[in-house]
Amino acid sequence: MAASNRLGIEWRFEDTPLARITELVRERPNSVGLALVTALATAVYFATTSPERSSFDYFVRLADAFLHGRIYLTEAPSWLNELIPKDGVWYVAYPPMPAVLLVPFVAIFGDEFPQQIASVVFGGLSAGLAWLVLDRFALALRVRFLLTMVFAFGTVMWYVTEVGSAWYRSRAAARRAQRAVLRGALRRARLAAAPARGTAPRRDEGRGVRRGSRDSR
Repeated sequence: MAASNRLGIEWRFEDTPLARITELVRERPNSVGLALVTALATAVYFATTSPERSSFDYFVRLADAFLHGRIYLTEAPSWLNELIPKDGVWYVAYPPMPAVLLVPFVAIFGDEFPQQIASVVFGGLSAGLAWLVLDRFALALRVRFLLTMVFAFGTVMWYVTEVGSAWYRSRAAARRAQRAVLRGALRRARLAAAPARGTAPRRDEGRGVRRGSRDSR
């Protein structure tokens, strides 16, 4: 599509970088779209989070304990009031999965690592998983992208990710696992239903819509 500005200079949308990115997304929606959505969400989350270390760093401390072969903490700062004392040590009251996910970060950056930075990374991945989940529905690419952005920036996902404290870190980890399980469940359901319908799912690459083609009988 060509257009002219007031100086009479013509330009074509097809020749712009945006047009090339759009075409690339249409050709490879899952991989390219996943990368773009994850990068965009991670960048926004990172720009809005605090650079200071969270005071409620239960999971960083627990991850460090795991690295030292312990499941308990050896000290309890006064501001961490949700620790369970027993036999001179303290146990974190929350489920340990967020701490497990933090183990690589703590192993590399030490026990001063701001846990909200890991929350930002995993929050971006959650947005990418939402993009992949929506692939299981018959949606145009623009609708799929819009719904992914609604999830990433129009729900509490943004807030809990950029805060990244103990309560919200747990919620963000649970949502990421939920998206992964949901995507797998939808994929298995679609594959199981296809033989019964006599259809083979395929992608209309021009519009990014999933359709079925009737087998000849």
